[in-house]
This record gives sequence, C-alpha cells and structure tokens, in this order.
Amino acid sequence: MILDLLAPSLVELLAWLRPEPPAFDEEEIRQQLVVEVLRAAANIPIRDGFDMKVRLLARAYKYVVRWLAREGVRQGAQCSYEALRELER
Repeated sequence: MILDLLAPSLVELLAWLRPEPPAFDEEEIRQQLVVEVLRAAANIPIRDGFDMKVRLLARAYKYVVRWLAREGVRQGAQCSYEALRELER
C-alpha cells in the first residue's frame, strides 16, 4: 500500500538518480529506492502523518545517493580479471 501511494513520487525521484552503466543500471537503482522507502517506513516514527510522504521520500533519496556513492567507490577500486592478468606479466 505504501508503494502504491508513493509510486508517482518514486518515478519522479528516479529521474534524479541517473544510472551509470556498467556499475548501476536503472533497474538496480529502482530496487534500491524501493528497499530504502520500505526501510524508512519501518523506522520513521509516525506523528500526525502530515509530512510522512515527504519524510519517507527524503530519507529514501538520501540513502540511495549514499549507496550510489559507496558502490561507485567500491566498484572503482575493483579491476577486471584481464587487468589483473596484465599486472602479473
């Protein structure tokens, strides 16, 4: 139900999160955004519900951006098997 209510806003957020192949494709970013929205919904205390949508989306966006940065650094530090073979020579 939460995802149904937030679906239009999630589509808008996806436009801000650009895929960077081969590290990240749009499907992977979409899945991570859904995970972060559900995680935020489980952890954010419900007050009056007035700003709940904004709070969920803001937290999910923040954590997806952090995830993209971490994964970018991690994948940037890795090299291909072919590159390792060249280094051995």
